[in-house]
This record gives sequence, structure tokens and C-alpha cells, in this order.
Amino acid sequence: MPDNACVYGGVQIRNVLQSTCSFRIRPANADRISVEPSTLSLAPGEVKRVQVKLKLQGKALPKKKGGAPYRYSDAR
Repeated sequence: MPDNACVYGGVQIRNVLQSTCSFRIRPANADRISVEPSTLSLAPGEVKRVQVKLKLQGKALPKKKGGAPYRYSDAR
């Protein structure tokens, strides 16, 4: 897998309030997820799109059935 492999997506946010709304979007894990723009200000009724980028860090391991933890050596 290339070092810069990413998955892109987006979210539309609409202000349904009667006043301007400002906020910041902070991902829980900044090493894996980035958000652009991270700071927004929306007028009443305004809609903006936020781009979300998930940075893939390696091969996804399949879920293992049962209660034992999954080890990479199990995938071979």
C-alpha cells in the first residue's frame, strides 16, 4: 500500500438557526483524519461542505470471530 493512500469524503452542514453559527471541527485522531475547513461560520440558512480525508496506515485486518485478540500472523 502506498504511503499516501487516502479515502476522501464530505459532509454538508446547514445552519437551521435564526442567527450566525461558528464552530470548529476537531477529529479525535488527527494522525488518521483531517478536516477542511476545520473552522466554519454559517449565516442563517447557509450550507457549506466539509471535506474529510481518512489516511490509510496499513492493510486492514479482517475481524476475527471469538474473543481472542487478532494477531497479524493470523492473516497469513
